[in-house]
Amino acid sequence: MSAKLDISVRIGDRDYPMQVTAEDEGKVRNAAKQLNEQLEFYKKALGTSDKVDLLSMVAFDSMVQFINGKDAIKNQEQQIKTRIESLDNLIASVLQD
Repeated sequence: MSAKLDISVRIGDRDYPMQVTAEDEGKVRNAAKQLNEQLEFYKKALGTSDKVDLLSMVAFDSMVQFINGKDAIKNQEQQIKTRIESLDNLIASVLQD
């Protein structure tokens, strides 16, 4: 079992203390960095500093990316299933001959 580290990440203008494993620390810090980059992007693109608007857009963008990722996984799963079925049919036909 991994020991938990006490860290603090800054998102927007707030610090958030949390406990993470050493293995997850880099991911958590990278996630905070990417969130801050997206906040800055939307701040410039929308011309607003309203935190609710900015966080809403970041959340919306993240959800779209999540849905796209799920769709891509479904696509890959279907392609793999089709290839396995083709290979299975090929093997069956070779074994019958």
